[in-house]
Amino acid sequence: MSSAMDTLYTDWQQRLDALEEAIGYNFNDRSLLERAMTHPSFANEREEADRNNQRMEFLGDAVLELVVASLLFADETLRDEGALTRRLSALVCERALSAKARALRLGEHILLGRGEEAQGGRTRKSILCDAYEALMAAVYLDGGFDAARHVITAQLAEDLHEQAPERAGTTNHKGALQRLAQQRFRTQPTYHIVSETGPDHDKQYIAEVVVGELALARGEGGSKKQAEQHAAEQALTALAAE
Repeated sequence: MSSAMDTLYTDWQQRLDALEEAIGYNFNDRSLLERAMTHPSFANEREEADRNNQRMEFLGDAVLELVVASLLFADETLRDEGALTRRLSALVCERALSAKARALRLGEHILLGRGEEAQGGRTRKSILCDAYEALMAAVYLDGGFDAARHVITAQLAEDLHEQAPERAGTTNHKGALQRLAQQRFRTQPTYHIVSETGPDHDKQYIAEVVVGELALARGEGGSKKQAEQHAAEQALTALAAE
């Protein structure tokens, strides 16, 4: 291995260390993580076509669907099969998973071929989604279903607690408060998460809404967005009582 390749490999390993920390899982077999972060274009350039993340992507897709489906099934408020299917599709679609990949900065961890790199592959949704699925497959292969369930639940905790459209209703309290604040105070409300409690799979957040220097109200919820909506609702109630 050349000196340049030695440096590349060392830097990559350090980035993978950071990735393990980000997902809260340390691999026993590090080669699984390495393979999950190897795009076919990189493997093909080095005549190692089989050492890429394509097959892992296939497995990761199935693991994600099973874990998320089981978590949604446990939500007693989602009784309709159609609602369960829509929620599952929304949580494991390319758009949602590529957003999770961006949050983990997977684009910086993937080994890409020169051509794919030049074409902006590190930001391509399909590549990021595939890498995310492969990463979850690597966790499953290394630590089993319980390890995969733990990592996936932590990754999707906020999204899982987000109200589905059919449960959330049509009232947008944040939008209503924004319009009222603009009319009455000539400024926009801002939101701050003041506390979060509970384990990763069951977080509870408290948000405070502020207009100018005036703290109007606080709200709570199972996600940051829910807490902000509740805070906005409480603020609207308080302003209406004045």
